[in-house]
Amino acid sequence: TINKDKIEVVYPYTSNTLAYSKDLKKEFRTKFELDKKTRMIFFHGKDLVLSGLKTFLEILESLHSTSFVVMIESSSKEIQKLKLQINRAKLPYKVIFFEDYENIEELFIVSDIFILPTQLKLFSQSVLKAMYYKNAVFLMSTNYAAELIDTFSLIQDEYDRSTPFKVDALLINNDELKKIQKENHQKALDYGFESR
Repeated sequence: TINKDKIEVVYPYTSNTLAYSKDLKKEFRTKFELDKKTRMIFFHGKDLVLSGLKTFLEILESLHSTSFVVMIESSSKEIQKLKLQINRAKLPYKVIFFEDYENIEELFIVSDIFILPTQLKLFSQSVLKAMYYKNAVFLMSTNYAAELIDTFSLIQDEYDRSTPFKVDALLINNDELKKIQKENHQKALDYGFESR
């Protein structure tokens, strides 16, 4: 048998090339003509279906708050398909698409809430990036990164009706949103490359 003291668990880590920047957020708001109070909800994935796009859109559909803009980043191919779908749907909120965005960290900096209702179980590195760049994060409870997330922010399954309610609560209560963003940032600092 192997001695337990000889086993070391190595967690995934995040290495970030950009520092958090309020100026970048301001520039983004100016570029897209967004009000200071408008919150940015971010979704990102290589395969939009596996990343949980359908559940993501259902969560947004159930929100009561309208003071948000949606940012979606993926490959050109995925975004082109999605644009057709979104244009037909006539959504009540603004969607900003990013195709093969070169520096994804910029999008994590400008966003406020990152939602990833993925069916994949593998640890999602995007969760660590989102936390590091001060996002409130909502993640499917079956993803291995869920152990980093507060239970408030876990999506139990694709039919979890409490998630829109929780997202709404953060869109309405800026103090609570900032508190969670700060806690997530502090937690993510323990998962930097230097701390491995």
